[in-house]
Amino acid sequence: MGSFLIYTSAVSRASGSWYDGDFDGNCMSGFGTLFSSDKLQFVQGTWRDNRLIDIQSCQFIDQGADKWTIYLRKQADGFLLTFDEDGFTARAQLCSRMPGVDFASSFRNIKLAFFRNLTITCVISDKLQLNRESALSQFKKALEHVIYDSINSVDFAFVLITLRKFLKQNSSQVILTELANNTSVPDNLRNAAANLLERENTLSNRRLELLKFSRDTMPSKLNVISTVHSVYADATKLHRQRLMDKCPSVLPKLIASISEVISDKIIYVSKADIEVFHHLASLTKEHCLLTFFESLHCGLFEKLDKIDSSCSPSDIMPLSTPVYGFLFKSFFEIISEISLQAENCSIETMLIQSDGKWKLLDEIRWNQDRKNSRRILLTRESLDCQYRFIFKLLRHFEPKNYFLGKKFNYDFKVMSVEEDPEDDSWVLKQFKKLRNRIIGKKNFTDMPEDRQVWLYILDHTIDKVLLKNKSDSKSYLELFKPLLEGHATFLSSCPTNSYESFRVVTHNILLFMIQTYPLFQDSEKLTDEDVVILEKQMKYISKVSTDMKSGASDSSDFRNLMEEYIRYWGLRHLITLDESNCPDYLVSLIKGVHKVLLQMVEIPLDKTVRVPPLVNYFRELNDFMEDFKDIDFPSIWYIKSNFDLAGVIEKIDNKIASETKCSYKVIDLKRFVEGFEDGSLPRHYIIHVVQKLLECARDSLSKDWISTCDQSEAQLEGSGALLGAMRSSFLYLKEQPDYRDFELFSEESIQPFLRVVNNCTVLKEFKIRVNVVKESFWYIRKMDEIGVVQALELFSAINNGKLNTEKLKQCYNRYLEKYNEYISDVKSKNPHNSVNGIVTSMKREYEDFEEFTNWGDDFKLVELPKILAGLSAVWSLLVSKDVSSSG
Repeated sequence: MGSFLIYTSAVSRASGSWYDGDFDGNCMSGFGTLFSSDKLQFVQGTWRDNRLIDIQSCQFIDQGADKWTIYLRKQADGFLLTFDEDGFTARAQLCSRMPGVDFASSFRNIKLAFFRNLTITCVISDKLQLNRESALSQFKKALEHVIYDSINSVDFAFVLITLRKFLKQNSSQVILTELANNTSVPDNLRNAAANLLERENTLSNRRLELLKFSRDTMPSKLNVISTVHSVYADATKLHRQRLMDKCPSVLPKLIASISEVISDKIIYVSKADIEVFHHLASLTKEHCLLTFFESLHCGLFEKLDKIDSSCSPSDIMPLSTPVYGFLFKSFFEIISEISLQAENCSIETMLIQSDGKWKLLDEIRWNQDRKNSRRILLTRESLDCQYRFIFKLLRHFEPKNYFLGKKFNYDFKVMSVEEDPEDDSWVLKQFKKLRNRIIGKKNFTDMPEDRQVWLYILDHTIDKVLLKNKSDSKSYLELFKPLLEGHATFLSSCPTNSYESFRVVTHNILLFMIQTYPLFQDSEKLTDEDVVILEKQMKYISKVSTDMKSGASDSSDFRNLMEEYIRYWGLRHLITLDESNCPDYLVSLIKGVHKVLLQMVEIPLDKTVRVPPLVNYFRELNDFMEDFKDIDFPSIWYIKSNFDLAGVIEKIDNKIASETKCSYKVIDLKRFVEGFEDGSLPRHYIIHVVQKLLECARDSLSKDWISTCDQSEAQLEGSGALLGAMRSSFLYLKEQPDYRDFELFSEESIQPFLRVVNNCTVLKEFKIRVNVVKESFWYIRKMDEIGVVQALELFSAINNGKLNTEKLKQCYNRYLEKYNEYISDVKSKNPHNSVNGIVTSMKREYEDFEEFTNWGDDFKLVELPKILAGLSAVWSLLVSKDVSSSG
């Protein structure tokens, strides 16, 4: 047989096929290939009399849109089939009867004949199917993320409502199409649905229905419907359980209410709604308030019952607002404070349930057991005003009444932009100018109401409490413009809803204004220094508010600064002097001390520093003032006297009461001072000590430091550390009467601080040395309580004058020198492990310690004092922990 190309007869011209292979005469016989006219399709195998009797391989083109290539090749006992190159690969079997393929058949008929007799027995790989499975997996993950992991409760509800619509749908492609086109669905889920839909459409276009599959190899159909059903059921069940787990145990009825809500509506209740009740329950366990909380959640579920289950989540969610919890926290703090100051008043009587409604006490009867100063009266007015106004806010924001977009009906009074022709008072005009400067001539619509609410409280309280008297000081209002501007900036620029910060700062501002207001009304209490300090504080607040707008300062800086300013004025109010029973001599001295203290407040406000260093300094200063305010200078005037002036001075009953150097306390200040009209009054040593300490601290504010930080900030840091150490020393002022020598008391109280300030220029080293002084202060004072000279005299007398006092004095000087060396050197090298440092040094120096019997004079006079110095240093540092903790 020869192999050559044969063109067909008339029949072959109709089919367009041509044959390349063996033939017998005019018939195709033997091995050959029948091609389509374009040579893209072929059948290869063994032929006999123009008919195919055994196939080796074939290739067809599917006439669908994508023109997939179908290839079949004989392999072992069956055939290997590929669809779209290697997109689909499978094993197949032909039925025992070979398809009717002859030379005259069209390739369309040949293809159909083959596929009618072909069965897929094993799918080896199917890329499109795998792609669809991968897309389905991503779709399920996106769905589960929204359902199980999403922190957005609105997205969660939207998806569940959308899925609920599909529960009766029987087409996966319809479900995917709707999800892919639903702009209310989160992007990740919408994209996953679109991707899966694309993969499913591609798979459908492949027309695998041309092929027959055995029962075990039939391609799976996409089933999104079952996924929707199971996810919806699981999601609502899990969501309900999560809400119940979040419920506070003290509100069991809340848990019961959640368990009873139908699935279609439980999706509208968010974790944030339950967190409101969790926040409330964390504030108090008072029975009456827990009852109040129960009524709140009942209101929430009453509202939920009235909501249509097809409502859009974005229109009604959340059902509550977190600001409610913070408003209630303010309300709770206010009624707690009122209950401390009012007669027969408690939390139970201030929030009353009557006829199914919650009401307030009609009138608060304040205690009359103490002097009602102007400051106390204003404070009480403010508490009463906030008590009633915040309750109105609570009524508006409670879950039953709260709806998105529902505004609290409040017209700004102090900060209003509307002109009132009937009220042209200077007071309101100034505040209107302020308000325009803060936010411009527009309403607060740009600020969310859960932030505006704090301005409501501020505006209402200022109007009802502070501005009801139209004779208020103009300078007072002018000074506080930066404060209100700073607060408005803080509320508008804070990047997160820091409700607790908003709340604390609002009440601090009101407290600040109430505490300083009486100072401006009572010129006798208001010093020139106070006015200057307040002006400078406001100026700095203005700078901070400007920095917040530009992002140069964090919003927490404003809050922290306000807290320390508030604390300062609260302490400043307590640092007063009752001059009625105090002679002019002492009044002058004490005012001198107060003046230096105010300089410690004013000087830092002139420095250009960042907020954190200034806050840290004021924190140290306020801590200092906490102890300073408790020093009652007139009652602690101690003297030495050779005369017992009955009724004027009295002897202190202590360990030196029987000695000639005993101490006396002045008990009648005026008679005592009058007795020295012609002479010099004895020094008031405690006033003198405190004055010198404050002057030392004040001078350190202008000291040049070697430091890595800005010079002004270094000065604040150094002075703050100094104030902390000085504060600790106040503990020992009460020991003055135990001293035989008051000059020694003065020196030991002042000199340690003066030395470290005068002799140290490196800030880091200074802070270490100040801490050393603080820790060793107890020992230093006890060490020389009677003075070295007097101690040697007494010791010599006890031993009948047989001792060499000069040698003892030399030993003591060596001891003192070594003690100071241990304390300073070891502390600077390892301040956190000082005791171990001294012990290690002593062990190293005295490794070859000799027996007592071998001690010579040189060892006793030179080495022994050094050993004792080390022991004293260790003991001092251990004992001084009490001093440290007191500071």
